[in-house]
Amino acid sequence: MPTPSDRAFALARLYQLPAAFFSTKVDADFFRYLATKDADADLTGLAEQLADPELMQSAKQWGQEVAQQTDKESAFEELFEHLSKYVMADTFPPYSARYGNRQLFGEEQIMADVAGFYRAFAVEPNEKERVDHIGLELEFLSFLAFKEAVALQQHDPERASVSREARSRFLQEHVVPFLFAYLDATDRREPNKLMPPLAAFTRALVENELRFFGLKGDPS
Repeated sequence: MPTPSDRAFALARLYQLPAAFFSTKVDADFFRYLATKDADADLTGLAEQLADPELMQSAKQWGQEVAQQTDKESAFEELFEHLSKYVMADTFPPYSARYGNRQLFGEEQIMADVAGFYRAFAVEPNEKERVDHIGLELEFLSFLAFKEAVALQQHDPERASVSREARSRFLQEHVVPFLFAYLDATDRREPNKLMPPLAAFTRALVENELRFFGLKGDPS
């Protein structure tokens, strides 16, 4: 049976998949790894550690769609480029502060709060990108899960708790209010066949976290 540190390490690795595609810069090395048979087995194995049938099924569907691609790395880069172009779209920008009623609080205030989370863990995003970009927020969730796992392995439950509670708050306050709406909008518009399984996997991963923390899910 997976230990709490195993679960945290699995989460850190699993978040890397959506973070890579929604990122602000292409990760050629990661895409090269994703094109290997080992990546498919790794993803499925990591999902199994969370004992979540929906997440396991979405990981399998991702692997099946990837297997259909003749040139996997090119397919990954094509999806990344397509998602990158949505930065300029006003209808569904990849910025959490732009969504729903959150605008009532003011984008600057929300972004300042996001930046505060980053500073608390000595994370310094690229100054050229907004701190509320979906890719950066997913990377931060991966980072927090990794810190929790390391703290647990070092028998430091207090430090692990700090990272875990920060992840819970960050999900509730900044990721959940916009992520599902963004995934739905992007999935409807993006023609790339890898987009539906990527959206399904990302949704299943975050919903697993929400159940674990006892938080409310999709606000829509």
